[in-house]
Amino acid sequence: MGLLVVLTSCNRDAERCLYMAEECMETEPGKAYKCLSEMEDVGNLSAEQRARYAFLCTQAMHKCYIPFTNDSLINVAVEYFTKHNKNHYAAKALLYKGVVHMQYGIKNLGKAEKAFAQSEKWFKGIEDNQYKAMLYDQYATLLSYRGRYRDALPYFKNAYFFYSKLESFPEMLSANGEIANIYVRLRDMENAKVYYEKGLQYKDKVPSLLYYFYLRDYANFFSISKEYEKAEQMLLECAQHINTKAVYDVYLKLAYLYLDKEEYDKMMVYTDKILRSNDSYWMYCCYRLLYLMCHQQGLYDDANRYYELYRQNVEKRAIEELNNWDIEIPLMQKNTLLIEENRVLSGWKLWLTIGAVTVVVASGVIFLFVKRRHIRYLLEKNQELTDASSNIWKLKGAMTNQTHVVERLKKAMGDMKKEHRDEICRMKEDMKCLEADIKVLKNKERENYTEKKELKRQLTDLEKQLKQKTESLEYTEEQRKIDLRIDYFVMHGRDSIAVDMLLQLRYGEEIRAKYDIRASEYLPILRGLLEVEDPALHHKLEGCGLPKNKMTMCYLIALGLDDVDMMSRAACLAPNSVKAYRKECREVVVALQIKN
Repeated sequence: MGLLVVLTSCNRDAERCLYMAEECMETEPGKAYKCLSEMEDVGNLSAEQRARYAFLCTQAMHKCYIPFTNDSLINVAVEYFTKHNKNHYAAKALLYKGVVHMQYGIKNLGKAEKAFAQSEKWFKGIEDNQYKAMLYDQYATLLSYRGRYRDALPYFKNAYFFYSKLESFPEMLSANGEIANIYVRLRDMENAKVYYEKGLQYKDKVPSLLYYFYLRDYANFFSISKEYEKAEQMLLECAQHINTKAVYDVYLKLAYLYLDKEEYDKMMVYTDKILRSNDSYWMYCCYRLLYLMCHQQGLYDDANRYYELYRQNVEKRAIEELNNWDIEIPLMQKNTLLIEENRVLSGWKLWLTIGAVTVVVASGVIFLFVKRRHIRYLLEKNQELTDASSNIWKLKGAMTNQTHVVERLKKAMGDMKKEHRDEICRMKEDMKCLEADIKVLKNKERENYTEKKELKRQLTDLEKQLKQKTESLEYTEEQRKIDLRIDYFVMHGRDSIAVDMLLQLRYGEEIRAKYDIRASEYLPILRGLLEVEDPALHHKLEGCGLPKNKMTMCYLIALGLDDVDMMSRAACLAPNSVKAYRKECREVVVALQIKN
């Protein structure tokens, strides 16, 4: 009888605590987290209370920016609410399960997407604008991160719709900006500008800092569109109003803008501002920019010096991130383990559980300590290898995760090549059908003189179609050769930045570039690539004195990448201009190759 009274009292206290956490979750998440953390006898909760506790703890940790160590906590809530058809709770629990998995990195993104899809189904028929807006926002962010921009677009639009119902203007501006950014990635600049302009109406309805972050993205749109004056005006306005470290991003964008315009004095003004930050991240971004500037001007000694400073700051940043690792085990992890135990624990089982938690904590600390020493050892060895190498392109390759890039590019090119093969087969079949039709029509022309004129017209049309198909087949074969050439560079371990640039030139925005490669970087990277493939030809091309755009086309021809679209993107010329210059550039390259 006494035990029953104690348990009943504990349940009342627990219910009161859970109710308080729910009430203050949106306005005071820190208070909710503190209340949940201080709950006692978690193992004595009922099944429903354990599910609510698990969900509320996950929600509070998310709102308080506390990292998740595993998904066992939210799984308790998902399992109970879905099993007992608690639709609203099930929908929200699956939403947060997706959020938890998004924090685990790329390996768990598939699980996150599955959880979001299940959450969307549970939300059908439920009126909850706040959580629906959050679901669509998170779902769209995940799809966008995975490069599925067309899939992400309707979800961002749904998020904007539900945020508008809540009149949550900051979130509306953010969702609107994401929609505009996706249209930029899809190269739909007309729609992108419509949405960017739409967001300007929220200037007086959102915090000023958020608005100028939005304006910064709009300025990037004008930079991509080569409307440098508008981009410059917006970025200068942002620089005046952004008073956080994010201002260095604005400085960096201004510096890149002046690099593209070859206004080096103005560019140096902002690189000096960035270097005064003494922040390793912004410093290595800045040194990379200075390296590109010197390479663009042919100042290779200075370029090598800036690249060395860039490399040193990359390593410095890696060590800083390592030293900032948090190895403390949150109190909520202990509570998660206790939830999964039986409702009533005897004394010896409780001490056994605490001992197990202690072992887990100790193991985690030892693991992180060993890992830290291992990473420092690798950094020291990397320094030794770097000092022994004089080739700047080998240095860049040593610092790149080549395996990930190759796998991603292999898959992308494999899909493209399969499409080419299928298209060739279809066109060959069409050609056979057209040839058969031509034979039939010729026979009919001989048999029936009265139909000769009409048949002759049809014959002419079909012959035109045959010619078009033949030309299209030849073009497809040329494109396949280009793909094979790029595949050659990938398979032979060429610099990943160069490979990423070639794919960006080949397919435009269809393949997401790993690196932020600008038009001003194309010629230096092509030079470096040809220097590896054919040093003698590279040396002769350097001295031929051609303009920058024609020089770029010559390098592509020398590398076996004689493609109009690639040349158009690399040299920033219209396709008709490329076709006009291509013959001249081919003759230059052939003449230099004969001299070899």
